[in-house]
Amino acid sequence: MTPQYRLYRVQFPILSWILLRLLFRVRVKGLQNIPQTGGFIVAAEHSSNFDPFLIMYVFGREHHIHMLTKIEAFRTPIIGSILRGVGMICVDRSINDLAAIRKSLEYLKNGEKLGIFPEGRRIREGESAEAKLGAVRLADRTNTPILPVYIPKNKRIFRRTPIVIGEPYYINTERRRMTAEEYRPLADGLMEKIRDLGR
Repeated sequence: MTPQYRLYRVQFPILSWILLRLLFRVRVKGLQNIPQTGGFIVAAEHSSNFDPFLIMYVFGREHHIHMLTKIEAFRTPIIGSILRGVGMICVDRSINDLAAIRKSLEYLKNGEKLGIFPEGRRIREGESAEAKLGAVRLADRTNTPILPVYIPKNKRIFRRTPIVIGEPYYINTERRRMTAEEYRPLADGLMEKIRDLGR
């Protein structure tokens, strides 16, 4: 067991109780859709700094989700150490971060789980943004299923928060080589799947 897994397992019961039961009173639908073996990619909209942690704890200790997280968060004292300690992946959004891509591919090829916010940034209530291609590209390169997950944007502390886990799906079942132009409708389709879960 690596150090990051030790920290993750030690603090999991405490933080999961605080986040899921005390602060946000989370109610989860679709737990039966989580694959019990192999790697997968969790994709959700991002509207709050709590979202990465909500995803990690909703999926449970047996499904350690490695969230892609902006480099600015890692530069914050104490918080940065915690993020590294629970296995989050540092991403520099100002460049094509090859180190983050390599780490993501490594995790998926080893059967680990990855968490991505396809739009690449926080989207406030009433806002919208086009999805980037990273999630569908990684899913294609590793032949890994994507799980769309709905997290409401209008979360309020101490109020009930519904989270919905959709069915896993593969974006390229024919396993053919795809172009960047072909990835665009797949990325848009992923966002539609996420939003449909909340309707």
